[in-house]
Amino acid sequence: MKLNVFEGARRIALALGALWVVGCIAYAVFAEPYAAATFAIPGPGEPPVKAERCADDDATAYTTTKTSKGHSIGISLCFTAHTAEDGRRLVPYTAAPWEDDRRTLEEVSGTPNNERQLTPAALHSALFEADAKGDTDRARKLAKLIQALRTGEKHAVWIVTNKEKRGSEEFEFTARAYREAKDDIARAMKAATDAKALPLWTQAPEVKRRVWMMNEKYSGEVSKYTRETTERFTIGAKDMEGLEALRSHALFEQWKLAVQVLAGGLVFGWVLMAATGWIVRGFMGIPRGRDSRPVT
Repeated sequence: MKLNVFEGARRIALALGALWVVGCIAYAVFAEPYAAATFAIPGPGEPPVKAERCADDDATAYTTTKTSKGHSIGISLCFTAHTAEDGRRLVPYTAAPWEDDRRTLEEVSGTPNNERQLTPAALHSALFEADAKGDTDRARKLAKLIQALRTGEKHAVWIVTNKEKRGSEEFEFTARAYREAKDDIARAMKAATDAKALPLWTQAPEVKRRVWMMNEKYSGEVSKYTRETTERFTIGAKDMEGLEALRSHALFEQWKLAVQVLAGGLVFGWVLMAATGWIVRGFMGIPRGRDSRPVT
């Protein structure tokens, strides 16, 4: 029985081509497409925002999350570095103690503290001035505002010093009283503003800013903060829709790559087989398209 090397080589090539096709399709169908997103966290208590990439001086962490359809998405977290007073770029790891108190009061009152933080002591000089000039209407409005501020201040102090009682009847009673005092302050503030009873310095626009404790991105405090934040990181509904679209795009790119590799591999295999057959036939003196030399 005569051995036909060329026919055997063709069959091996067909088998390898079939395996190549099956492998590429299996990759496209069964492999989980890699989809990743980056979120920046400006500071403790701040909501994450979509970002292109992390800055060099940001602290970073990586986690995964599941979309609403159960698909896995890689999440890179950038903990934003800020410039400290001495010029260093530091990462915040916790809010200053008084920031926690402010946040507690905002949660209890149900509204952010957007109004200027006036104190009774800051308005006393204006009240004395109104009394000295005999401006009773201004003095009355200032006195009412000062009384409302004192009441609100009293309830605020009790709330921030008794955080552990949250949920109790006593805490809820004081929280209700604080909310009522906030309403009284807002009404008294409006009345005093409309009557131009407030001193001029209260009319300057206030720049609100949060105060954080910060350190180097590799410090123990920052590492602990990034680890704990990463463990409890969640995605909002709006961002979740974006992640689903991101995953769909990654799946499309995966199929595109599989088709490109499939076509490229088949073309390369065909060219390699044809070139090898042409060379071998040349050495053996076999005409093109034949598996053996013609019998003479």
